[in-house]
Amino acid sequence: MQPASSVVATPPCADCLGVAATAAARDAVRRAILTYFAACDVPQGADRSVLPDLFTADARWEGIGPAFSAAFGALVGRDAILAMLHEHLGTTSHYIENAHVVGEGLIDLGDADGQGARTATGRWVMQQTLVAPDGRQETRASRILARFRIADGAAAISHFSTERLARVIVDPSPDPHQERTNR
Repeated sequence: MQPASSVVATPPCADCLGVAATAAARDAVRRAILTYFAACDVPQGADRSVLPDLFTADARWEGIGPAFSAAFGALVGRDAILAMLHEHLGTTSHYIENAHVVGEGLIDLGDADGQGARTATGRWVMQQTLVAPDGRQETRASRILARFRIADGAAAISHFSTERLARVIVDPSPDPHQERTNR
């Protein structure tokens, strides 16, 4: 055993606050994107009243690539995005069932954006399974690229793009309410 006088004290972490801030920013981005996709599940799995807080006032939402640019186009502004989401997810939903599974993703943190908010860019692959009112069942894989502004511990989407990577028609059953089995 060494004498107490020879024990060296461990200095405090010089960058612990920076590490904690980086982890908190990444967590805010993950929370925002996962909350968004949970709110887009049908039947409604999450509180959709959170959707306005997930987008900046000047946000852009767009489908890219041949399939999704034609299907979705581009929308600018929170109100236009929320109107589109309400149309797709409201009482006249495009889907009877709709679920999103989001992979781990990559999140790159940027600097302040000039408005005092930190920026971030995230990339994910998302799998969507759905049943349409006509009974069509699909599984889709999409690439998600989103930019965020992070302020006061919360992230808001400033630019969201989705591009279809794959689409598989699972079972074109004519009755959307019949029991479904994979064959």
